[in-house]
Amino acid sequence: LSVATHPLLIAVSLMALLLQFANFASVFGFVPVYGARIGASGSQLGVITMVTLGGSAIAAYTSVRVAEKTGYTTALLAGAAVLGVSLLIVPHTPSPVWLALVQFVSGFGRGMLATLLMALSIRSTSPGTRATAMGVYQAVYAIGMIAGPAVSGLIADTAELAVVFQVSAVLSLAIGVLAFFPAVRRAS
Repeated sequence: LSVATHPLLIAVSLMALLLQFANFASVFGFVPVYGARIGASGSQLGVITMVTLGGSAIAAYTSVRVAEKTGYTTALLAGAAVLGVSLLIVPHTPSPVWLALVQFVSGFGRGMLATLLMALSIRSTSPGTRATAMGVYQAVYAIGMIAGPAVSGLIADTAELAVVFQVSAVLSLAIGVLAFFPAVRRAS
């Protein structure tokens, strides 16, 4: 209970919930739908997903080192801005090539946020309680994995597809705001 109620763990778990909502609403949900609408073939959709994950991998490799130099709050804000802005651009991309380029940038923001939040989730715990902290973190962000596609599906059915990306962008940008919570700033 003391691990699960630590302010830093609560803050980063909520940020991760928002991130997973955006991930599963966009790259694993409606980016392929949008890509098909602008003429992407099945193989091009696979390449777009691969490019997104490639951007995430590059960011995962570098983001903690950057955060150690700039501070986690600054790095989280940068990752949230990159992800949020790229999600806003998605419904304005005219071709599969442009969508792939935007998704590479989007993947970079996702990878940055995912890595930083995971690092922060265990930062405030002792080595003996890190498994508990990670379990709490994953249980909370799993809510976003379920809610992202479910809520976005309802949005896409009642509004237009662009609204799915706008909602995901707003939630991504909210991660940047949450990065200013005192518990997160102290961890920087």
